[in-house]
Amino acid sequence: MNFGVRGQPPRGSFACGTRIVFATCRPTNSNNNRPTRLRKTLNKVLQPTGYRIGKLKELPPQAAPLETFHSFKYLRHNARRLEHLASLQLPLAGKTVLEVGAGTGDHSHFFLDRGCPMLITEARADNLQIIQQRYPQARVQALDMERPQLSSAEKFDIVYCYGLLYHLADPARALEFMAQRCREMLLLETCVSFGDDLQIHLCDEDPAEPSQAVSGRGCRPTRPWIFTELRRHFPFVYLPRTQPWHEEFPLDWSKSMAGLVRAVFIGSRQRLGNPSLINHVPAKQVRH
Repeated sequence: MNFGVRGQPPRGSFACGTRIVFATCRPTNSNNNRPTRLRKTLNKVLQPTGYRIGKLKELPPQAAPLETFHSFKYLRHNARRLEHLASLQLPLAGKTVLEVGAGTGDHSHFFLDRGCPMLITEARADNLQIIQQRYPQARVQALDMERPQLSSAEKFDIVYCYGLLYHLADPARALEFMAQRCREMLLLETCVSFGDDLQIHLCDEDPAEPSQAVSGRGCRPTRPWIFTELRRHFPFVYLPRTQPWHEEFPLDWSKSMAGLVRAVFIGSRQRLGNPSLINHVPAKQVRH
């Protein structure tokens, strides 16, 4: 429960006399009549003071970040993405890295263990606190990619953006910002939509969920849209020939499927002579 009588309440407000008074509570798994019973009990206590609680407003429940990010679904998904990234054999060891949308930092160790100096960024304060506790040796900074701005004009060898772009309402702005901060390669993984057209496909997300869009608006762009947008900023753009061993990464893009679908992209300042990469949007891919 979240309310108060004296001073400024944490949420809502109290008023004197006959004015309607609001307070707030978060729903629990207990009896649904509990807020009503509590209100009546408190009104009896408050009656001599002239104060009255007129309504308890429910707030949506909020999951703790690690309840979401360390669920089996997320742990498995992260494992498949990182093992795929390693299979591409990109020259990453010792590079400076800007990670955007880091969540609780479940990908950051991939680069830290390879001796990469990192700036780890995230928009949510709760997630940032967890990152700071997990990686006290790393630089950690708040960064909202809907309005991207860092405290310096620093550039990085690698910009790492896995699992963020589709949580943004303005993906073009985010890609432009990341390209401006990138000296060598942008590593990008995101949910996408099937189709050969150039579409962003905006959608609603729940901002109360720690893994969803902070703004409440996300997108599911097509692969050609992302590829075309990356070409605006990088002379060389690639997709892997392979996909991670996970059902959200399709192999045959001619057959639509329900649920989330994902793809990996690489924007590069230099030509990459890597047999694992192709310089077009493929109709079919294979497992690595």
